[in-house]
Amino acid sequence: VLPSYLKLVDWIYQLSLKGRVKVSDLADALHLSRPGITRSCKSMEELGLIEKTVNEEDRRIVYVSLTEKGTEYYFRYIERYYRQLSERLRKYEGKRLDEMMVLMHELCDDFEKNPIRIEGKETDE
Repeated sequence: VLPSYLKLVDWIYQLSLKGRVKVSDLADALHLSRPGITRSCKSMEELGLIEKTVNEEDRRIVYVSLTEKGTEYYFRYIERYYRQLSERLRKYEGKRLDEMMVLMHELCDDFEKNPIRIEGKETDE
């Protein structure tokens, strides 16, 4: 599975927490062309990671969702990511780790208060 598919799987999962995900939602979120996302989705569908559903009222609208295999792939990656992150953080001890955690919280707070904007929009729109 290509690394770029992991990014799409992650976005599909995150966006699906808010509702149905359209191919256009993915393209907008990732700032990529709709034809490019459509090609990637076709390949991911062939791999069994996602399924596409056409809107019956407007056939131009295509929804994507993770299959069971796609969901397993996502959670396997997340588990592996956090396990490796935890292993890497173990080499930092005491005051140094505390300082890093304070800095990370400050950085997260800053991003929450001042989101990165592209073309006048928040990146998570």
